[in-house]
Amino acid sequence: MKHIWQDRLAGLLVLIAGALSLREAEKLYRFHNGAWIGDHVFPALVGAGFVVLGLILLVRPGLGPAADEGERTERGTVIRVAAVPAILLGYTLLLPWAGYLLGTFAAAALLFRTVGTYRWRICLPAALLVTVCLDLLFIRWLNTPLPAGHILWL
Repeated sequence: MKHIWQDRLAGLLVLIAGALSLREAEKLYRFHNGAWIGDHVFPALVGAGFVVLGLILLVRPGLGPAADEGERTERGTVIRVAAVPAILLGYTLLLPWAGYLLGTFAAAALLFRTVGTYRWRICLPAALLVTVCLDLLFIRWLNTPLPAGHILWL
């Protein structure tokens, strides 16, 4: 049995997110350099897509495949899914104190381990590679000021 009320609730939430994104695009529009150039473009496109998809879910719920009634999500999957925002929140809180390099390395390693379920011998070199690439891109090439942190300078 398809759960129509769940689709309608999801559609309403997506519609609200789209409206908020469009509102943000409207606020950013005054800084534009052209119709398709500026900070407003991405939030406007995402917001418009969310509004369309939210309306589809509201008007035509139950279009997707129905989930099996007996199908249960494994506990490990639920924990891994919940761990991703927790890791990102920890990264955000840790960044000023640990600094960009150490914080990014730790967050990337934990995300590789959590999402990819790779072994640590794969996660750590991959996290180091991601950290080096992001360092080259943001700090060296784009000259983005990122926090150096306090932990490495104790």
